Amino acid sequence: MKTQKLAAIDIGSNSIKLAIIEAAASDSFTVILQERERVRLGETLKLRFIPAEAIQKSADAIAKFRSIAESRNVNKIIAVATASVREADNSNEFVEEIEKKTGVRVEVLSSIEEARLIGIASVQNVGKQRGFLLNIDIGGGSTELSLMQDGYPDYLYSMKLGSVSLTN
Repeated sequence: MKTQKLAAIDIGSNSIKLAIIEAAASDSFTVILQERERVRLGETLKLRFIPAEAIQKSADAIAKFRSIAESRNVNKIIAVATASVREADNSNEFVEEIEKKTGVRVEVLSSIEEARLIGIASVQNVGKQRGFLLNIDIGGGSTELSLMQDGYPDYLYSMKLGSVSLTN
C-alpha cells in the first residue's frame, strides 16, 4: 500500500499550526510532527484589517513550516485560514502576500466549511460513526458547532465569538 505524506498549515486567530501526517488509506493516518507559532492575528479582528507587520510575522512562520515540510519530503502542503483572515477587509492582500513571500497558497475557509471540517475531524478522533456527536470548537476568532449524525454533518453553525475576540 502506497503512503502519502501531507503537511497541513492552519492559520488561526491565535496561532499558526503545522501538522505533518502520513496517510496509508483514506481513513487512516499517523501524525508525524506538530508545530505551532503564536502570531495572534485575532488581535486585529476589531480593526478588520491585518497590518503589514502581522502579515510578515505570518509569512515568516509559514516559510519556516514550508521548510520543515519539505525537509520531511511531503507530497503536498495544504494551507487554510480561518476567522481572522476571513473577517479582515484585506484578506485578499494577506493571501497574495503569503503566496508571494512563501510560495504557499492559502485557502480562506468559509465559517460553515470550518464547522464541517471540525465535525469530520471530531468524528475521526472520537470514532463515533453511529448516533449523534456534538462538537463545540472555541477558537480565537470564532466558535463552531458541528452536530454529526452517523458520521455525517447534520447541523453546522459558526458564530463570530472566540477567545481572542472576547479578551480584546
